[in-house]
Amino acid sequence: MDSQPLPTPAPTPLPSKKKTPLTLGLILSAVAIVTIVTGVVIFNTTKKVDYEETYQLAKDVKSQVSQVAYETDCANVLNFAKSRSPDIEKYNSYIQGCETIGEKFAKLQTSVEQLGASTGVKNDSELRAAYEDFQIPSA
Repeated sequence: MDSQPLPTPAPTPLPSKKKTPLTLGLILSAVAIVTIVTGVVIFNTTKKVDYEETYQLAKDVKSQVSQVAYETDCANVLNFAKSRSPDIEKYNSYIQGCETIGEKFAKLQTSVEQLGASTGVKNDSELRAAYEDFQIPSA
């Protein structure tokens, strides 16, 4: 006999695993579900209402409204001007206090605008309605 080695057969490629329509459908469904859940989570976190910010701004507005409403320096200037013997030092202090009322009104207006821009007022219909009522001057 010949001592020639026997030829070895060529390796046969492994059968390719084709993705079945069911497997492909499951993968696409899982990706869609993950995308939807991620979108919902992101949407909910961006729409979160920050009531703390709105509360602090409203508290600040209330304080400023009280300061302006109970401002008596301007009225005292008029009363002292009518007086026969006004105390000049007191009169001058009332004048200085009365001159700051414009600054107080400007600060109040800025605070009211900030309150209107807060997420609580923007995203809560009850707060928005109350803010709009507050904005309308009473007759």
